[in-house]
Amino acid sequence: MRETQMRLERFRVSGIRAKARRGVALAGALLVLAACGFHPLYAGRRSSGLDEQLASVKVEPVKDRIGQMLVQSLRGGLNPDGLKVAQRYTLMITLSRSLSDFAIRKDGTASRQLYAASVSFSMQDGQQHTTVLTGVARANDSYDVGENPFTSIVASSDADRKAADAMSRQIQNQIIVYLRRQASAAPSS
Repeated sequence: MRETQMRLERFRVSGIRAKARRGVALAGALLVLAACGFHPLYAGRRSSGLDEQLASVKVEPVKDRIGQMLVQSLRGGLNPDGLKVAQRYTLMITLSRSLSDFAIRKDGTASRQLYAASVSFSMQDGQQHTTVLTGVARANDSYDVGENPFTSIVASSDADRKAADAMSRQIQNQIIVYLRRQASAAPSS
């Protein structure tokens, strides 16, 4: 009995030591990442000081319903707190969307649609009147084409919404990367 208790105690102590070693290794890895200037892309922006810069991006209107959803998503993502700041950058977007038949029924009608949307964008600096960032964002999806036309309309609207959100996140990430590079390249005061 006593021997079993001693083995359990040694096992518990060795487990604690292993956890301590893992904790020290993790802390060391985090210090190395912090020292090299690593910033997680999806981390909160508050500590990075990018809120005001992101809020200073004016998103130009885009035609069509998916364009409106994209603009709303971008405006909400770039300035979620509704900060009132001077507009420094202007974001211009060109949108394209296509549908194609993917699966065909025996009667020759489509049973599945492939959905593709893409945007090309450019961000201009209003102070220097130059294009500072260009990029693209894409979203692909597919959906069933039902016998009832209403199901196809709902599926198409859902694909538009998902594409607008996905492309908005891609554009926001590209803008964040640009602004972080600008901030790290700026001379320290």
